[in-house]
Amino acid sequence: AILCGSGSPTIQNCIITNNRAGDDGGGIMCSVASPTIRNCIITRNIAEVWEGGGIRCRACTGAILDNCLITENSAGYGGGIGSSGDNFTNFVDIIVTNCTFSANSAGCGGAVHVGDGSQPFMVNCILWGDTAPYGPEIALGGSFPLSFLYVSFSDVQGGESDVYGHRLYWEIGNIDADPCFADPCNGDYHLKSQAGRWDVNDGRWTKDEVTSPCIDAGD
Repeated sequence: AILCGSGSPTIQNCIITNNRAGDDGGGIMCSVASPTIRNCIITRNIAEVWEGGGIRCRACTGAILDNCLITENSAGYGGGIGSSGDNFTNFVDIIVTNCTFSANSAGCGGAVHVGDGSQPFMVNCILWGDTAPYGPEIALGGSFPLSFLYVSFSDVQGGESDVYGHRLYWEIGNIDADPCFADPCNGDYHLKSQAGRWDVNDGRWTKDEVTSPCIDAGD
């Protein structure tokens, strides 16, 4: 859908869906770039061979992914996002905040795959219901330059023990608890709340029998 090379665009309030790449980045491919991707739905995209069914970040610096829903994407590595550095240089290539990953699939890293030289930060995120033989939610690969992933105040299914690979910074505020999505089978990833939430199907406010453990649990 989008190829971002050596640029810094803002991609905002978009739905990016049903795209296919023969190699990397089914929905968005970012190479040596610093995009801001905000308030987007990235769904049902495919990277047929390598990384990033939803988004691929290669050698990006200061990329931002904020308040996005990333679902039902697939790839060889990183069904939701695949990231790596380049030219033996480490990059803090992407900061991921307030995002939900669900129903993505890959051979390695159902939601997120972190490759060589990649050092992303993830905070206030939900990773739930993604699938992969290695790292259903998160996989860390690569050997040199070193890759790291910093995770805090996030709900990750399986917790730290289900993360594949190493060099993981599992910081404060993380939980492993059913986020209580409203109706994920029909694409509604609002969180259930006894205090009330918006029902997208009925177009009204409604109250639930339970409250998501993710509400008021962020940073």
